[in-house]
Amino acid sequence: LREVLRRKKVEAKLLTLDEEGDVMGVKVRKVWKWLLGFD
Repeated sequence: LREVLRRKKVEAKLLTLDEEGDVMGVKVRKVWKWLLGFD
């Protein structure tokens, strides 16, 4: 039962990440590019 709950939590997190994915993805990409020295 705990395993199922954990999976549902992970799925919920993934869904919220998906919804915010555009904003977060852009931010992450910008940070990575900056860290790696790309424009």
